Amino acid sequence: MRDLRQISASWWVKLNDKYTKGLPDVIGVHLGTFYAIELKRKGEKPRPLQEYILEKIRTAGGVIRWFDDYENFKKWKEEEFSR
Repeated sequence: MRDLRQISASWWVKLNDKYTKGLPDVIGVHLGTFYAIELKRKGEKPRPLQEYILEKIRTAGGVIRWFDDYENFKKWKEEEFSR
């Protein structure tokens, strides 16, 4: 999360309580684009409710990503926000 907050022209928040069930772990905006990021343990995939919500966000124009490997997340972050 700290990695994302260091990106200029960005706003990020981590969602992690009982009132945010099914929502992505991290949401944010970077230069006008809405991002939804789901972080899983190695080998895990989003649950059906999470898949449904991620698809709704994608349909609304947001960028969605999920990762089960922190190294893949870091690589994506570097590529996505270095442009």
